[in-house]
Amino acid sequence: MTTTRLPDPLPDLPYLDAAIALDVYAHSSLHYDGKPVNEEYGDNQRLSTLGEVVLSMAVTQSLFCKKPLKSADTIVQERNAATSDANIHVWVEAYKMKSRLAFAPAALEETKTEAASRFLLTSYLGAVYYRYGLPPIKAWIDKLIDPNDQSANSAPPQPTQMPPALPQSPSQIQSINPAQDNILAIFNQRLQQNGMTAEWPAESIGPAHALRWHVKCVVGGVEKGQGGGRNQNMAKKEAAKIAYLNMGFGAIA
Repeated sequence: MTTTRLPDPLPDLPYLDAAIALDVYAHSSLHYDGKPVNEEYGDNQRLSTLGEVVLSMAVTQSLFCKKPLKSADTIVQERNAATSDANIHVWVEAYKMKSRLAFAPAALEETKTEAASRFLLTSYLGAVYYRYGLPPIKAWIDKLIDPNDQSANSAPPQPTQMPPALPQSPSQIQSINPAQDNILAIFNQRLQQNGMTAEWPAESIGPAHALRWHVKCVVGGVEKGQGGGRNQNMAKKEAAKIAYLNMGFGAIA
């Protein structure tokens, strides 16, 4: 089975908070009869079931939006290649995801299989979707499959969840592109047009030489997006991109 070429550097995995990540990285060899499950999302088997669908959806949407348009048969063929056991195994190994996996010593060989890689990644993506929805997964897949193809970042219009913004001239509309480096200024402009402001609670995780930042975007007391990155500004931009989509401001172009 042909595997997709990995970009260099690898895009960051979508952020996942530590609480649910503990379940994602707990191998089935640690499960026992009567083990309590989370009342909200259950266990990593349920998350994997969700993640399988989410992975297929994210890859399909990414391929669907590429220009020039791909035929339906080509989309199916390339999606099957991208989501094959062999390719997912390559992704999991590249991200060293199994280095964080907790398992019983007797299960060591089992954790090395392609099936184990698939279960781990789909559990992870199921958890990300449960927490934050599809946008962060779609953004990651776009960069992972073809980081040089800007057309993959186009998405179907998002449903409007708030009153429309004030009318703008064509030149103003053209300048509002959340893929630009000034996403924060653009996002804040949209908020101001709708009489809103955002708060950005942030936290850092890890040792001083390898900090990982996590930032939330909160509008009107409601969380609209989260982002992670190697520095606070990067994490804030990612949170702004997710919030931009979730608030119905448009698609990331």
